[in-house]
Amino acid sequence: MNAEQAALVERFNGFLQKIDDRLTELMGEAENGLGALFAEHPDDPLVVGNALTGLDYQIEQLRSKVQETWDGQIEAAFSNFDDGAFLDVGLDRKEDFLLAFSERWDTFKTGAMVAFYEAMRPRAEAGLRREYRCSACSAGIELPQQTEPASIYCPFCRAVNQVIPETVVVQYFGSGFGGGVGHAAGEAAALPHRYAVERHKIAINRYRRARDWCPETLAQLEELEKLELAYWTTYVNTSAAATGRASDQALVKSRMDAFRKYELENNQVWVRAKKK
Repeated sequence: MNAEQAALVERFNGFLQKIDDRLTELMGEAENGLGALFAEHPDDPLVVGNALTGLDYQIEQLRSKVQETWDGQIEAAFSNFDDGAFLDVGLDRKEDFLLAFSERWDTFKTGAMVAFYEAMRPRAEAGLRREYRCSACSAGIELPQQTEPASIYCPFCRAVNQVIPETVVVQYFGSGFGGGVGHAAGEAAALPHRYAVERHKIAINRYRRARDWCPETLAQLEELEKLELAYWTTYVNTSAAATGRASDQALVKSRMDAFRKYELENNQVWVRAKKK
C-alpha cells in the first residue's frame, strides 16, 4: 500500500469512527431513557421492547449513511487504483465495520432486555409464591405449572378451576420460543455465536475471492454447521436455565434441519461429500 492509498484508508477510517462515535452516543442516551422506562413499566416487557425497536430506525440511518457515503464518494476513490485489489481493501473495511457496528447494537439491545427481566425477577418470584384456592370450596389447590394458565380439578370437591397466574409471572416467563426471560437470556448468550457464523461466512467468501472464486472446502462448511449448532444449543440451554424448563432440543433439531436444507444442501461440495 503506497502513501496515497494509506491516506485514503485513514480518511475512510476517520469517517467510520464518527459513525461509531454516534452509535456510542445513541446507546448512552438510550441507556438513560431505558432506566426511566424500567421504573415506569416494571412489569411490561412489550413497552421496553417497542422502545428498543423504535431506536432501530436511528441505527439503520447510521448504517445507511455508511453505504450511501461509500456509494457516492468513497468507492470511486478506491477504484481509481488500477488492479482492483485495493477496492477490496475498502470493501472489506466497510463490511467488517458494519458487522461490528451491528454486533455492538444487538449486544446493547439484548443486554437491555436481560437487565429488564433481572429487575423484574423478584416480583415474578413473589408471584410464584401465591396460594390458589378452589372457587367452590376454598380448599388449597396446586398448579402443576405455575407460569401458565391451567384448568385444575379441586382434589376435594372436584370442581374445575380456571387458574391464571399473576400477570407478572406470565410476563416474566413468557410462553415458549420468542418470549419472556428465557428468550431474552438465550438471545443474549447466543449472540456471539450468531456473529461467529456471520464472520465465518465472510472469511469463506474472502478465501474464495483470493482463489478466483473457487468452491468452498468441506472443512469450511462443516465449521459453518458447527457454529450454527453452537448458536442454537446455547440459545435453548440458556433459555432453559433462566426459566427452569426443559431444554428444547426439538427447536435445535428443527432449526438445524432448516439450516442444512437451505444453507448446505444447495452446495455441491457438501452434497458430494454427505449425500453418498
